[in-house]
Amino acid sequence: PSKKQLALIDLIMDITVCTYDVVLKNAQKLLNTAASHPRDSREQFGFSFETELVHLTFEYFRHLKKQTMQKAWPHLLNLLREACTITSQPPVTLLAVGFLQLYLTNCPQVEDTKSRRELQEVTVKLIELTTEIASKSLSHNSWFSRKSEVLPEYNEIVSVKKEDSEDSSSDEENYEGNNVYTLQAIYVLNECLAQIIDLVYGSEEKDKAIAILSPLISKISVYIRNHAYHNMPNSKASAALLSSITDYQYCRKAWSKELFEALMDPEFFVMEPTALPQWKIITEHLIAHDNLLFQDLLVRVTTATGGLFSSNEVFYTQKARLLRRLSFTMFCCEYNQFAKYISKIQECFVEALKLGQAHQVIREVFLGFRVVILRMSPGTFTPLWPIMLNELYGNLVEFRDSLKKKKSQDSPDFSLRSWQCMCRSVNFWTKPSSYLLT
Repeated sequence: PSKKQLALIDLIMDITVCTYDVVLKNAQKLLNTAASHPRDSREQFGFSFETELVHLTFEYFRHLKKQTMQKAWPHLLNLLREACTITSQPPVTLLAVGFLQLYLTNCPQVEDTKSRRELQEVTVKLIELTTEIASKSLSHNSWFSRKSEVLPEYNEIVSVKKEDSEDSSSDEENYEGNNVYTLQAIYVLNECLAQIIDLVYGSEEKDKAIAILSPLISKISVYIRNHAYHNMPNSKASAALLSSITDYQYCRKAWSKELFEALMDPEFFVMEPTALPQWKIITEHLIAHDNLLFQDLLVRVTTATGGLFSSNEVFYTQKARLLRRLSFTMFCCEYNQFAKYISKIQECFVEALKLGQAHQVIREVFLGFRVVILRMSPGTFTPLWPIMLNELYGNLVEFRDSLKKKKSQDSPDFSLRSWQCMCRSVNFWTKPSSYLLT
C-alpha cells in the first residue's frame, strides 16, 4: 500500500464509530451490491472498485489486534463468502486468500463443529477459484479430452485464427491479462496454500486435503512439463509452489506420481537456472521418504533399451538422460542416504561403461562418479575406485594421443593449455568439492 492508502487506513481506525464490525459489514454490503449490479468499474472510476475495496479492507484488517481479529470472524466469513461471488475480478479472489491466511496465522483454530465446517467450506471454495485463475493459461485439446496444455504464444494463436486487427487487439489484452493472473495466482498459492491447508485441517482430516490438492496439482503439473520459453515464468512459479506443498508428506498421494513423471521427462532440465533450487527441494521430498522410487530409477537405468526399431543413437540418448537423473537425485538428497545401494549404483555405471563409443553416456557416468564422491563418505564408494581410476587413466591416455597427432599443426601455447586442462581434470577428481556446489 502507498503512503496515502496507509494514511486513509489510520484515519478510519481513528474514527471511533468505525469499529471493525461496521467496516467489515459495509465492505460486505458494497461487494454484494457490486455482484448484484455488475458494471465495468474501470470505465466508471478508472480502477477496479471491487479490487480496491477488498484491498483497503485487507489492509485495515491487518492493522487490527489479534484479539479483535478473532472476534471479527463471523463478519470476515460473510465478507469472504461475498468475495467468492465476484468471479469476474481475479484480484478479489487472490486478496480473499490472503485474508484467510492472515486470520489463520494470527488467531487460534476455531473449536466448535459449525464454525470449523464453515471455515473449511470457504477454504475449499477459495482454493477452487484460485485454481481456476491459475489455469487460465491452459486449454483443452478437444471437447472429449480432459488433458490440458499450455496455451501457445499469442503470435502463434493469431497466425492460426487470422483475426482482423480490431478483434486481435482485444484478444491480445485478454491473453496477456490471463497470463498475468495465472502467475499471480500461482505465487499466491505458493505463499498461502500449504499453511492454510495445515491450519484448517486437523490431524484426523488430512485426507480431505488430498481431495483438494489433487485437482490443483494435476493442473499445475502441466506448466512444469511444458518447456517453451514463454512458459518459463509459470514453470518456475509452479516449481516454487510444489516445493512448498511437498514439505507436507501427508499429501504425498496427491503429488508423488505427477512429480516423478515430471522428473523422468526427457526435457526436464530445460528450465531457468533459478528454478533448480526448487527442484532440488522437490526431488529430496520425493525420494527421501520413498526408497521404492529410487529403486525404480535404478531399474530404469539398468534395463534401459532404445526399443525394437530405434537406432543406437536413441538408445544412447535415453541412457544418458537416465544417468543424469540418477546423479541429480543423489545430489539432491541427504549425505550417505543411498550408501546401501552402492552396489546397484556400481552396476549401473559398469553397464554404461561397456558402451565405449557412446561419449554422451560416458560423460554422464563421470558426472555420476563426481556426485558419489561428493555425497557419500569415502569408505562407502571404495569399490568404485578401480573403475574410476581405470576410466580416468584411459581418458587421459586418449587425450595424450590426440595431442600427439596435433602436435605438428598446433602451437606450443595450445599444447600447454591442453595439458593444463588435463591437470585441472585430475584435480577435479581429487578435490570435487572445490568444483561442485553443495
